[in-house]
Amino acid sequence: MNKFRSLVLIGLLSLLVAACSSGGRSTMTPDEYLLHNVSAWNGVTEYVNRWTGGEQGEALTRSLQERKGLKQYASPLGHARAELAQVLVQVQTFPPPEDAVALRDMTVTYLKTADSLYETMQKVAALPDGFADEQFAPLGAELERLGKALDSQMTALNDAQMAYAKKHKIQLQQSSG
Repeated sequence: MNKFRSLVLIGLLSLLVAACSSGGRSTMTPDEYLLHNVSAWNGVTEYVNRWTGGEQGEALTRSLQERKGLKQYASPLGHARAELAQVLVQVQTFPPPEDAVALRDMTVTYLKTADSLYETMQKVAALPDGFADEQFAPLGAELERLGKALDSQMTALNDAQMAYAKKHKIQLQQSSG
């Protein structure tokens, strides 16, 4: 959680720097906006990945298989949603350049889908010990649907960021991981 807070702080600082360096402009430059957009997206994606396939996700999966101990995830998931809400506010606070509105909207959609994923995971965490298959089935189906949507949105957002960078001759480094 501390690393995610650090990423949120970095995003806030990039927004502050962009606002302070705007020279009275009401929007960020393409460079400033893309840095802010990529920072927000990367921070959220890194944290979501922990819950969907990383250490936290594996622990949650073990608890699901054992059908007990899910309540321990309710608070961390609540904190994750609160942090995500802060990132969403950041993304929506400062107006993007005119040609980045669609990019911002894609980011907002991605963040809202991530929030829906966390919300559904919170519902899973609220299942009682010894829950029945019928109790989990609709939540499992929703998690699968949201996971696919998030993957699709992630690919589209990455492509849009790369296209925006190319359009404005901004060098972006892509990680292989």
